[in-house]
Amino acid sequence: METDNFKIMLFKVKKLFLKYKQGFSLIEVIIAVGVFGLLASGVFYTVTSSYSNFYGIGDRQTVTEFAQEGIEAVRAIRDDNWRALQDQLGAPESPSGYGVDQGSDGLWYFTGANTRGDLTRVVSLATVQRDSNGEIVDSGGTVDPDTMKITVTISGSGMQDYVLNSYLTNWQYRTWQQTDWSGVGSSEFWSDITLASSSVTKMSTSTAGVLILTPTFGSWQDLASDANITLTGTSYDLEISPDGNTMFVTGDQTQDFRYYDISQARSGTITASSTIVWPVAMTGISITVNPNGQYAYVGLANASGGTNALGILNLSSDSITGAVSVGTTTVSIMDLVIDSNGEYLYALTNLGEIFCYEIGGGGSTLTLQNASNIYFLGLKGDAVNNGWIDTDNDALYVVTDKSDTDAVVRVDIFDPTTLAVDYASPANPADIVDVIYLETSSGNNRMITLGEYTSIEFAILEDNGSGFSLLGTYNLSGGPFKSVIYDGLDSEDGSDVALAYDYYARLYSVDVSNRSSLSAGPVSDTTSYGDTAYSLPYGYMDYSDSLGGAFILEKTGSTHKLHFLKRPDAYQPSGTLVSSIFDLGSSNKELDKVIVEQNVPAGCGLEITLEASDNIGFTSPITQTVSDTSDGYYASTTVDGLNGKRWLRYQVDMTACGTNNVNTPTLYDLKIRYR
Repeated sequence: METDNFKIMLFKVKKLFLKYKQGFSLIEVIIAVGVFGLLASGVFYTVTSSYSNFYGIGDRQTVTEFAQEGIEAVRAIRDDNWRALQDQLGAPESPSGYGVDQGSDGLWYFTGANTRGDLTRVVSLATVQRDSNGEIVDSGGTVDPDTMKITVTISGSGMQDYVLNSYLTNWQYRTWQQTDWSGVGSSEFWSDITLASSSVTKMSTSTAGVLILTPTFGSWQDLASDANITLTGTSYDLEISPDGNTMFVTGDQTQDFRYYDISQARSGTITASSTIVWPVAMTGISITVNPNGQYAYVGLANASGGTNALGILNLSSDSITGAVSVGTTTVSIMDLVIDSNGEYLYALTNLGEIFCYEIGGGGSTLTLQNASNIYFLGLKGDAVNNGWIDTDNDALYVVTDKSDTDAVVRVDIFDPTTLAVDYASPANPADIVDVIYLETSSGNNRMITLGEYTSIEFAILEDNGSGFSLLGTYNLSGGPFKSVIYDGLDSEDGSDVALAYDYYARLYSVDVSNRSSLSAGPVSDTTSYGDTAYSLPYGYMDYSDSLGGAFILEKTGSTHKLHFLKRPDAYQPSGTLVSSIFDLGSSNKELDKVIVEQNVPAGCGLEITLEASDNIGFTSPITQTVSDTSDGYYASTTVDGLNGKRWLRYQVDMTACGTNNVNTPTLYDLKIRYR
């Protein structure tokens, strides 16, 4: 208001001056000067009052210099040691606030709020967030641990606070960063952003940008069908392709030989694909597939005179490319066994015979080798029901209908032209319909046998080098039994289970974790799968390692189906990754912090252990372990001795959580800062 009055008075004085520009009297000049002085004093009071209200007792230059000095002091502390800023960021609140002051050594330090005259300076630090483009944002971004916001506030009596802001970054530090562990193989020394490990145990590195526990399959939770498809006719045997994506099913002339895509079975879908049509009325009851995946072999039931009892199928052209006769009497091929090299095929018949064929032409031809001793077992009239082969040790194990010492037999197959019995089981389970490999213990093969009509229905035998030892037995209280599978993976989650399938399509599980004390398994299903109304073959069930589940053939009335029963998705209980060794270049480096991006479900664990050493062999390294359940965190390196070491590596330890280990931690990004 005073300023406006002053302008009016100036205008009046000027007007008066123009009016009487020829000259002024002394009185007029005195009056004009007096009026001007009165108005000017009001304006001066207004300006000085406003300045005093803002700057109070300090002049503007003093206030701004005091504030700027605070910013420069924090910058000097940053240049000397970024960790000091991190420590200050997490310091407890002080009633008087924090400031900066210069020590006798000339270095700046964080102190309590400091003063200059009547001015008080407070310095505060805050974290900074950045968006996906790296731009600083007030909220909704990700905390950048290498940027801080510095705020210096100058206050004094009778003045408004003077505030100065600045952003400081940790520009001096270098980063060892890993966001991809997918490189194939391992490397002792770090040299590639994808080849980051020297050893990995039960952890999956196959997906770029993700480190998790190795996916596996949990214990059987139920035996309900998770996928199925209706078959076209009566089915008798099934076999999974070497690549694990196709199921072959053989049966009568309505079923023929059909392919089913099982790659999506865990998702609930089985799809029919190709078919090889039987040229005449015939029934395939046994299948095996050449390891090269190009040919399959099918054994027929009741082949008159043995003529063309064994068919050769080209899986590339979906055609029958040949057939061989098996003996000279009507015969049924109960099982077909092929060695792991795809060199020899063994046909086991219902007449107690074993025929050995050499495989030629990439799988397209079969040439009989042992024409002179097909009855060498002395089992004429008793079926050889099933078998499995140990190619490396030239041993073929077969099970038979015999109820005496020939129920389980080890056959020497070293000379394919002259097969011979090594030894047979003494007073062991009789009338055996299936046999599968269990494990090798101290060099001895162990196997599971399944009896059809016997008091010892389920048994574990060991080949001790001169005979068979009976390790454990279990009575399933069902039957007659047809097929048994063992997945061989359950031990990863603490259980160990085999499944048995009987004539009435009932499924039983057996806990085999204690080989000498077998017991009922976790689940059984004795009602779901109808009635398998045929008794000749014994190949109703197969297990898929890659899909983690069992496939079974089932018949209810006139409807035949292929079912898939899956084990639940799970992860290995725990796993460890040890990184490659990182060379810091010299031993005068200072470690700053570990920055982690992760996801850790409740109950899971993810720990990162730093190791620093003066020697490349990491003898007695200095270590520090960090862990947090947050999706993103950073931890300062605080252990004495981590600094001043040349060689650095880290170890990641994970533990799964949830029922049946259904959840895994995930590590996305790991940074280690140093300078």
